[in-house]
Amino acid sequence: MAWFQRAKRRLRILFRKDDVESELAEEVRLHLDMETGELQRQGWERRAARREAHRRLGGVERTKEWVRDERGGRLLDDVGQDIRFAGRLLVKDRRFTLAAVVVLALGIGANAAVFTIVNAVFIRGLPFSEPDRLLRLWTINERGQRRPPRGLDYELWRAEARSLSGLAAHRGATINISDEGRAPERVRGAYVTANLFRLLGQTPLVGRDFADANDQPGADPVTIISHRVWQNRYGGDPAILG
Repeated sequence: MAWFQRAKRRLRILFRKDDVESELAEEVRLHLDMETGELQRQGWERRAARREAHRRLGGVERTKEWVRDERGGRLLDDVGQDIRFAGRLLVKDRRFTLAAVVVLALGIGANAAVFTIVNAVFIRGLPFSEPDRLLRLWTINERGQRRPPRGLDYELWRAEARSLSGLAAHRGATINISDEGRAPERVRGAYVTANLFRLLGQTPLVGRDFADANDQPGADPVTIISHRVWQNRYGGDPAILG
């Protein structure tokens, strides 16, 4: 608990400076009195003993400065003065203040966005089984631009790939949900191949996964809704299956 006591003492120095200074002065006076009394017992005259006690202590103000440095009070005091000085400058020059706020906001926002991506992909990893084995494939046109593969490309890759354990396709889309008794709603979704969730090692919380037959031409459309849509639109009711 030593660190807690140090933190508590430093906060007290910061917010109750007058009380701390008064206690420090009293502490130094007690040390002087004790040293003076010891010298008097050794045969010194009181006035000479007092002067010698001051000399051994190194001066009252110098001793106070040393104690403040040891307790971190001087550092906190200097930081407080710097903050007050910076605050006065910011209030005085409004244009500089606005520019500083904008630059800080952009810098913090950019760093937060980059860290979110790095944390999700490199540090924490994707929320799937064996995320380090997942790859994303695309085509590059004659201009060097990335493009999602066409259906024929996907079918050829899936049939010919030997170094991949599986291949699935998806395409993001905005989808309208409309059913009886509820207002229509637009949500973000995706058109996917039937094997996508199996490839990612994911299974539905309620109901079944897509079947291979759902990928065949002319098959009836099948939908898997997200947990958010299930909770927000249908109140988590499992009876909506089918």
